[in-house]
Amino acid sequence: MTITAKNIAFDRASISSRTGATVTLTFVNNDDQVPHDLGVSVVGVPHTPTCSTVGCGGTISFTAPAAGSYTFQCTIHPTMVGSFIVTA
Repeated sequence: MTITAKNIAFDRASISSRTGATVTLTFVNNDDQVPHDLGVSVVGVPHTPTCSTVGCGGTISFTAPAAGSYTFQCTIHPTMVGSFIVTA
């Protein structure tokens, strides 16, 4: 699943997965000269590297945790946040 940053916002407000599934998120920054990264509020999941050129980004993979509502965010811009919904 790809999440793109553009105009200091993510291209989607939510993503979803089932508990125990392998989740692979690819982050793409389309804001030239504006640094962004992507993180998920799941313990042990690292953020993608910060990047500030069009087309840069990174990928993170992890196992979806217990059912519930989590967040994904840019740690540089607190208003760039979305919901990560995990279902049983």
